[in-house]
Amino acid sequence: METCTKEDLVSDNGTFLLVEGKQIYIEDFGSKSSEKVLVFIHGFGSNNYSWRKNIPFFTEKGYRAIAIELLGFGLSDKDWKSDYSHPAQADRIKSILDQLELNNVTLVGHSMGGNVAVHFTHKYPEYVDKLILVDGSVFTKSINGHPNLPLSFFLELPPIRRTARHILRFFLTEERSKQIFQSTFYNKDYLTNEILEGYGERTIIGEWDLSLLAATRDYNRNMIKFELQEIKTTTLVITGDNDTWVSPDLAERISREIEPSELIIISNAGHLPMEEQSEIFNQELYAFLTTDYE
Repeated sequence: METCTKEDLVSDNGTFLLVEGKQIYIEDFGSKSSEKVLVFIHGFGSNNYSWRKNIPFFTEKGYRAIAIELLGFGLSDKDWKSDYSHPAQADRIKSILDQLELNNVTLVGHSMGGNVAVHFTHKYPEYVDKLILVDGSVFTKSINGHPNLPLSFFLELPPIRRTARHILRFFLTEERSKQIFQSTFYNKDYLTNEILEGYGERTIIGEWDLSLLAATRDYNRNMIKFELQEIKTTTLVITGDNDTWVSPDLAERISREIEPSELIIISNAGHLPMEEQSEIFNQELYAFLTTDYE
């Protein structure tokens, strides 16, 4: 895979915002005057490429669509010292919305991004009109128990961290990356070299290995410490029926705990229904957005 620089990959709609002294990359589509705003948050190890089949649909419907690459991912800054916990990522989203002067948005979070979105919605409910959780990897005490990664302590030791970086760079070959991505799809033939490169060129850039290890280090602080019933924002929970990464059973439990909420299970889809079944996904999301739940 050819190595690209940040400058090579910045789109015409892309820009960097300064948050906590770090460069956060966002892409901003549609009319800036639109009052209908969607904010897309990608999953772990992913980036804005995952929304390429959705954003054009909604901008054509008159929405403004903003895709954020969280700190440590995509073209945003990557380092070891930053806080990569989900509450910290939620605070950065608030800073971004404040800079854009937005405070009434629909938040769309995929996988890890769903957990970040739940943290954000609970802490800053006045910013969120509706919440969309796509195959959300939501960590709560009642659902997940007490996640604990002993690696968090050991990664603080420089010799172990250096070894882990070497192992990670050696392990994450193009072939292994392809195998990992294939496991996210129901149709294993869906993944092409073009798609693999689209994700990979933004992933393997900068100090990606350090940020990945730092996110692992901070994993234990991602758990949601409040009850999901405290979320009062109208919510749509979407999942692929063949998601092997985040079980559809979890989506059903999330939907039962958040009220009001709606659950949509998309057939013949894995962990990325917004991509693998994009037409159905877009129509279901649009129907939800245009329904009056008052």
